[in-house]
Amino acid sequence: MTAELKSEIASLDQQRDEIVEALLAYAKREGVTTVVGSEKEARISERVDVLLPRKTAGPGEVKEKAALLGGLAL
Repeated sequence: MTAELKSEIASLDQQRDEIVEALLAYAKREGVTTVVGSEKEARISERVDVLLPRKTAGPGEVKEKAALLGGLAL
C-alpha cells in the first residue's frame, strides 16, 4: 500500500471518529437513540461486553482478567 493511500485511510478514519463522537454527543444532549439524516440513520446504544479467557489461556491471563473483574475468583 502506498504512503498516499495510507494517509488517505488515516484521514478517513479520523473523519469517521469525529462523526461518531458528534453523533454520540448529539444523541446524549437530545436524549435520543436514533439520529436520522437525509439518506442514513444512526442508532445509538450502549453495551458492556465482558470477555473471559478461554480454557486454553495461560494462568497469567486468567489472573489478569480476574483482577479486572474486581478480584472475582474464576
